[in-house]
Amino acid sequence: ALSLLLTALVLAYYAWTYGSLRGFAAAIDGQPTIFIDFITHYYSAGVWIYAFNLPASGYCYSAFFALCLGILNRFGVWTVVYFWEALQIATTVLLFLVPAVHFVRQRRPGYYLCLLATLLSLPVLHNFMWGQISTLLAVCTLAALCFYTQGRKVGAAALLALATSIKFYPGLFIIYFLLKREFKLVGMFAAWTLVFLVVVPAVRLGPDGPANLLTFHRASRSMVQQVKHNALVDPNSQYLPHVLKRLFHIEEEQSMGPLYLPAYAFSLANLVLLFAIIRARVQHDAEIGFALLLLSTPFLVETSWPHYFVYLPFCQVVIYQLLRRSQATPALLLQYGLLGLSILLASSVLFNCIGDFHKFGSYGLPFWSNAILLLLLYLQMLPRIQAGLQPRQP
Repeated sequence: ALSLLLTALVLAYYAWTYGSLRGFAAAIDGQPTIFIDFITHYYSAGVWIYAFNLPASGYCYSAFFALCLGILNRFGVWTVVYFWEALQIATTVLLFLVPAVHFVRQRRPGYYLCLLATLLSLPVLHNFMWGQISTLLAVCTLAALCFYTQGRKVGAAALLALATSIKFYPGLFIIYFLLKREFKLVGMFAAWTLVFLVVVPAVRLGPDGPANLLTFHRASRSMVQQVKHNALVDPNSQYLPHVLKRLFHIEEEQSMGPLYLPAYAFSLANLVLLFAIIRARVQHDAEIGFALLLLSTPFLVETSWPHYFVYLPFCQVVIYQLLRRSQATPALLLQYGLLGLSILLASSVLFNCIGDFHKFGSYGLPFWSNAILLLLLYLQMLPRIQAGLQPRQP
């Protein structure tokens, strides 16, 4: 009952703030309507692959996902839009329910933190406004984590392969299983990914399926450079070098070389930390490891748009639970304050107070929310790793 009341209050706040879906779209990113990415890229991708065996303009993802989207095109465009709206709502609900039910249901403060952080998350609103699939990918990834912690490794491999077969970058999470030496799960992941990315499209694209599939991905890859260029100049991009480019007012692309070094350095440091967490057998290393890899996204993925950060509520809850298990000190109070700052920076409340989506994106507030969580994760993990790696007394 309290969950429903909080949800109703937040939705009423949004209704009062934005007034209508058109007002919502204009406020979030100055657009005339919602679901522009869905109509422009995803719906069109489903049309093009069945008509020409080619990706639509601006579509940079897999043929498998385009074929799935094409199934929707058997219905009218408005029916498809309503279906997509239902999918957005369902995946948003699951984005809260999956971690809440599996990780924090017995700890009410963490449960309500997860609920409010999800409801007030600007990246979640961004995902809905554009009709994007970041919530779907996050749900698949977190569900794979839940399956793994329950010992259901076949399901975990299949879900992670499904997410990877849509937008590729969720494949980064296989690094955790490689470091854990879960080679059987890695093999199942590879098999599922092969089925989704190669076998299904090759069969569905007709007698010349393999050749058509290769042509499709060559055409899709040719669009990647244009997308990367758009990300370079778009104030919404939260990829670290792009955020630094805006902060330091660097105009020339040729001058950006040094800005990539911090991204590479932090990515490498995060992998070393992940290895150390696993080696030290830190408690709850699966949730912590996945949170660490999620927080590595804006250092690795050049198209880190605000909606990519829908994972922040899960990571915030992981950090909160680490803080709860820590010894009470003045430094711990400071860390709680930093966690609150992270939640605020990525929230729709601060976004609405700023009232300018260009400033919100250009200053990289979702990135800085992510960076604060990464800092907190290091502060919490380093002492635990040190304790875990100390030789045991005979």
